[in-house]
Amino acid sequence: MNTKLTTIILLAVLFTGAVASQTANEGLSTSLEATFINSDPVPLQSGEDGDLTFKIINNGDVEAEDVQVQLLDNYPFEVKPDRKRNYSLGTLNQGQEYQISTEVQVAEDAPDGSNNFRAKITNGEFTRTVNIPVEVQSENIDLNVANLN
Repeated sequence: MNTKLTTIILLAVLFTGAVASQTANEGLSTSLEATFINSDPVPLQSGEDGDLTFKIINNGDVEAEDVQVQLLDNYPFEVKPDRKRNYSLGTLNQGQEYQISTEVQVAEDAPDGSNNFRAKITNGEFTRTVNIPVEVQSENIDLNVANLN
């Protein structure tokens, strides 16, 4: 009887420890986000080339290993043919960021306002496509202030 009670208590303690360990590990994750930094010109112009810069940041609880970023062509943006498209960032620690700059061609008929530039982020076997909002303007607006009285 004493052995049976000891076994039950031991199993209960082991089970409780396993549940506590699992609960602690479930909260840990990587969270790779993309954030727009700037463009040149501001805003990008329809039918023109322009530079844009964004950052990849690990907002997760643990390091992200083997991080890869691929720049994607998607309307109204096309990465210039001579520009790098694939980036191997390696390991990003918690809170660490990596900036990427590229030159894009903006479509002639791009709508005014916020348009999404897309990048694919791969971390091990996890892959997702992120949208990076970039402002586009169809033409420069020149203000003529002549003959104002």
